[in-house]
Amino acid sequence: MTVKKVMYNIYRLVTRIKNKFKYNPFVAEGKFAYITLRSGTSCMRGRNELQILNITDIFNPTQIASYGLDQPHGLGVDQDLLFVADGISGLKIFNIQNKIKIKMIQHIKEVGLTYDIIAFDKKLFLISSKGLYQYDYSKLPLKFLSRISLGHRLDESE
Repeated sequence: MTVKKVMYNIYRLVTRIKNKFKYNPFVAEGKFAYITLRSGTSCMRGRNELQILNITDIFNPTQIASYGLDQPHGLGVDQDLLFVADGISGLKIFNIQNKIKIKMIQHIKEVGLTYDIIAFDKKLFLISSKGLYQYDYSKLPLKFLSRISLGHRLDESE
């Protein structure tokens, strides 16, 4: 398969997922995509969950599991770790080695209302109502590195 064909197939997969789930965040790692659905939005009213899709056949992604969450916003993935900004419930870290039966391995509640995550090079960046947090996840549990206050609190009523 040519590089052009591979890129086109990836584009089609992203388009299919975006069209199905509208504005809900998703990330992919290997043959799997992870999507958070949050109630109270125009996208998926009434559901607060994480869905795991098998994207081996990018033309027919299939849901293989779903897990209840409280108020999911952003998420990030790095190999066998999934990080979820679960809104009012803080930061949740899952071991996703077994895609059918993921396991929460750490829960950090005292970071305020969590919005989004970037996981890169064993560093986790978390934006919340209390600021921008940085953690090291090269060895679990996460190691707190820093917090930058935003100077004002973001709206915690979302």
